Amino acid sequence: MIAEIQDYLRTSINNLHLFSAANVGALPANGGISIQLGAGAPTSEHLDRGGKFELYFSVNTKNKNQLTTLAALEAVHKYFTQLKVYPSGTDYQILNISTGTVPNYLGTDSSNQHMFGSIVRVTFYAKGID
Repeated sequence: MIAEIQDYLRTSINNLHLFSAANVGALPANGGISIQLGAGAPTSEHLDRGGKFELYFSVNTKNKNQLTTLAALEAVHKYFTQLKVYPSGTDYQILNISTGTVPNYLGTDSSNQHMFGSIVRVTFYAKGID
């Protein structure tokens, strides 16, 4: 379920056709976009062992052009926060995707590439035991 949600986010980012395709994991050495699962927790639990959960995904960018990398993250957050229909799987339903942390400057690496980071928050319902 969590892997499906992460893959949905990655695929959606790639469908935006930004300066680079997104990969799961660390930022590539030569620049790009990465997404990685962070913390998460239930916000409510039900007797059937299902409930409402929040997951946080870091979405980071790295590029020699500072405006390019910031604009990419802005596009990602704009897309997710303006969705009106969310995907579901056999055991979950996404309820909301919002900004956990706005895009922020992380620094410059040794090859003078600018790095920006942000957090996307996914709220979803997990189906319980039948």
